Amino acid sequence: MATKHLNQRTLTGQIPSRLWCWIKNDFLGIAREMRWSYLPPLMVYFAAGVSGFPGIIESFFVKEQLGLGASFLASLGFWAQNT
Repeated sequence: MATKHLNQRTLTGQIPSRLWCWIKNDFLGIAREMRWSYLPPLMVYFAAGVSGFPGIIESFFVKEQLGLGASFLASLGFWAQNT
């Protein structure tokens, strides 16, 4: 019974070290392999993703401040896109 308890303690102690090794090898390994030539495409992807935030903020503003429903906004967006 004591060996079973000792084995559980040993396994519990290994989990944080295994987790740290995984983080160090996978995530920090990606950062170590980063090259300066990768930066411009990453900046373009970042800018494209950030450009969607004003649209989200706009739809929440219209919904809450103007009191328009989601179905009306969807139909308005469909109409505006197709004209």
